[in-house]
Amino acid sequence: MLRVGAGFMLLVFVSLAVPAAAGTARDSSGGGFGVRLGVCDWTIGKSGDPAALGLAETLGLDGVQVSLVPTGDSLTLIDPILRRAYLEAVERTGVAIPSFAIGDLNDVPLKSDPRAEKWLAEGIAIAAAMNVRVILVPFFGKGDLKDDPAGVEAVVGALKRLAPKAEEAGVVLALESWLSAGDNLKILERVGSPAVRVYYDVGNSQDAGYPIFDEIRLLGARIVEFHAKDTKDLYGKGSMDFPAVRMAMEEIGYSGWLVLEGTKMPLGVEKSVRYDADYLKTIFTGAGKAVPDPTSGLSSEATVSYGEEFLPPKLIKEAAPEYPFSALKSKIQGAVVIGFIVGTDGRVNGTKILKSIPALDGAAVVAVKKWVYEPFLLEDKPRPFALTLSVKFSASMSSRKTGMKPPKLIKQVSPVYPEEAKKSNIEGTVVLGITIGDSGQVTEVKVLESVPGLDWAAIDAVKEWKYAGASFDGKPIPYVTTVSIKFSLNASKKLP
Repeated sequence: MLRVGAGFMLLVFVSLAVPAAAGTARDSSGGGFGVRLGVCDWTIGKSGDPAALGLAETLGLDGVQVSLVPTGDSLTLIDPILRRAYLEAVERTGVAIPSFAIGDLNDVPLKSDPRAEKWLAEGIAIAAAMNVRVILVPFFGKGDLKDDPAGVEAVVGALKRLAPKAEEAGVVLALESWLSAGDNLKILERVGSPAVRVYYDVGNSQDAGYPIFDEIRLLGARIVEFHAKDTKDLYGKGSMDFPAVRMAMEEIGYSGWLVLEGTKMPLGVEKSVRYDADYLKTIFTGAGKAVPDPTSGLSSEATVSYGEEFLPPKLIKEAAPEYPFSALKSKIQGAVVIGFIVGTDGRVNGTKILKSIPALDGAAVVAVKKWVYEPFLLEDKPRPFALTLSVKFSASMSSRKTGMKPPKLIKQVSPVYPEEAKKSNIEGTVVLGITIGDSGQVTEVKVLESVPGLDWAAIDAVKEWKYAGASFDGKPIPYVTTVSIKFSLNASKKLP
């Protein structure tokens, strides 16, 4: 006999009602964790132009990734006069040069054109002279290394020749490509030099279909610098989960530059870059840490409700799991507890095993992924939903009862309304999927529905919450649930 039973679901609603590079620049990290924001000079239309630093200053950014532009067989910055112009701009604006890039390597590949190796050797000398630590080495276009073992072999050879020069100069050659984290690691291991690392572009990796947060954790300290990119829209409006990027950076202990390489400019170049920069500041430079303004009409009061009045969405299509023959034959039985996310279309799009029976886990997951729910409506709008249930397998006629006891919230920290969000009149509801560990601590937070400028304030608060942990058959288990946090401004207090 086979039984499928749904565990009790706890849904919590919270409502906040109205009530070192060239010329080291200013530190914008504020209350953040040490990430500074720069921009590529080609993104703002100033490739190889010292005027890029002045424009970056007006856009509120701290650095510019400067293009090393080839002219003939040499780079233009081999000219000491041009180098002096850049250093004077650094001194005048306080905007740093965290890194160089040689975009022409996409058309003049390191794997096949001897000019590329010459340019990189010159670039190392230029970087040393200007106290710039990183040179981005791209492998796109003609230089693409994906599915090209001969090209990889040639690049490894070139990097082995260049690495001693880079080590001596204190410069890192940072590889950016369509390769996965694993393939990048293979190249780094073969070269075997601390002067060859990875330049990680979150947008490129997402477009390539790689699990970017896992890749960041895998590469760890081998990442020397990051590109911020969303190829779908302005930051916070597209597909990139920047709060999760920050979490992954924190996990690997990253403290360095995040360089904007914007691709969507619906507001024009300057306004779009300023928008992207302002959004990233709310995520990476201390948003959610500001002291509330007592005159703003905002209150730190929060109301927490839980129980049957907040039921999960109704299951409208259920597929019974198939009992694996080997497990049935061995009389392996019990309940697999699964946490998963239901999308706005009612379909299951992510699963996590919370209580495992290895011989039965796969059958439970396959079944659950076929289930369909009615859309979950919050404020009359379909929202994603995270929940926990149990799938019971019984190899006998035993009717032994099993039971899941949901967690209970015992300590709540109210989110702080970010000052930048208040100034920009940003309000809305952030929906989070959280995992509560055996001990009742919130161990994982995933943004299910984002409100750019407010996400991190919600995450920071929820990570401080404490629960009386969930249990199954009297034994502690992790538990997945949904938290909805609403930020709202009094209309009379909104800025014009």
